[in-house]
Amino acid sequence: MERYENLHLSKDIFFTLLNELLTKFKSKHNITDYKDTQLYGFGSYDPNKPSLKDDLEKLCKGYINGKYLYNKMREAASGVPSVRISKDYQYIYFLYLNYENVHDFLDKTVIPEEQKNKQLELLSSKKINQNYYYTCYCLCEDFILNKGELIIYNNWKTLEMKFHYKQNNGEKEIYSFMGNVVHSENFVHFNTKFFIENKKIEGAKFIFFVGKSNPSQHNCLIGTYAGFDKYNKAVAGKIILKKAASREDVNREIQSDYFDPIICQKLYKKRIIIENKVEKTSLLFSKKDPYAQLLYEAIGRYTLDFHIEDSVKSLNLEILPNTYKIVSLDTSTFVSNSNITATNNWQVLFIDLLIEGFFPLKKVSIYVKLFNSSLMKNKADNMDAKFNGVDINSNIVSGKVVFNNLVAETVV
Repeated sequence: MERYENLHLSKDIFFTLLNELLTKFKSKHNITDYKDTQLYGFGSYDPNKPSLKDDLEKLCKGYINGKYLYNKMREAASGVPSVRISKDYQYIYFLYLNYENVHDFLDKTVIPEEQKNKQLELLSSKKINQNYYYTCYCLCEDFILNKGELIIYNNWKTLEMKFHYKQNNGEKEIYSFMGNVVHSENFVHFNTKFFIENKKIEGAKFIFFVGKSNPSQHNCLIGTYAGFDKYNKAVAGKIILKKAASREDVNREIQSDYFDPIICQKLYKKRIIIENKVEKTSLLFSKKDPYAQLLYEAIGRYTLDFHIEDSVKSLNLEILPNTYKIVSLDTSTFVSNSNITATNNWQVLFIDLLIEGFFPLKKVSIYVKLFNSSLMKNKADNMDAKFNGVDINSNIVSGKVVFNNLVAETVV
């Protein structure tokens, strides 16, 4: 069943809903006589005493305007034929009463047939746009894969997103976002809001590539997000949306601890975390930064001799200045996904390469001892290092690699 962007309730049905809300609240807190301000939770109410506003905020873990329901009550009492309830509030009101939506409410509540038929006619007279349901997958806090639920309302106009975090006691904590969808060229953008300490603040931003087609035609979408995590750190990364037939299907997927290995591989290490600090100099960005000079010493052109079993295979490479990108100097080979960094207390230079067209090796990782090496001493002597990798037959190989002409052909 669909949820409505704006739910139009007849006056009679609204008062039936209101009476159920107030009856449950008063029964829960054993309340018989209450002022409206305290009952609904607005104005000079005491936040330390029970209020419907407090109950609803605990349920949704976000901000609730206590006067919203009071104003709707006043509006219905003025004699208007129907009352409009926004998407956010209709959801939390029905959830408080353990109903799925307005249709579930009408089916399970004792309502005169005439009133029920009038309400159904009112619903059918309003344009009902289709909603879409997705399971979200991304690498979340502590680099743990997590799942969330996404509902796209009104043919990709607005959205509701929830992420479920499993606590140590086995229970799940839910973080909710609301937002709108912006279509731009080949992309859709999600701009969300988040409620914290009774304030609406900017939430995460999402971008998904959809091409020229309607986004609802795709069973899976891959995009990026940027926002903040539960530790209040700025984060960014990759996110995958997987389409489901219903909200129930999404909930079943979220309850399962199983993750598709394909999704795991796609999201592995795809997360950026920005520390919450402002440094006076770039040398203090991290503990590694004062040692960046070590990478500068590695810039240059090299012939690498790989000792594989009883043969030696050579590859000519250059570590480019400024970018530290590694490129092949041989016209028949191509290097991609290169990475160079100092590791192990900055005593070892780690080089990682994916090589196309180099017969002996397809993927290789090289470890060079920095200190006491000819590389760091600016000598032209040959230098031994160690490598391991995968050959073109998917066999795992390892051995010695010799760097030649470390300084003689250095490019500065």
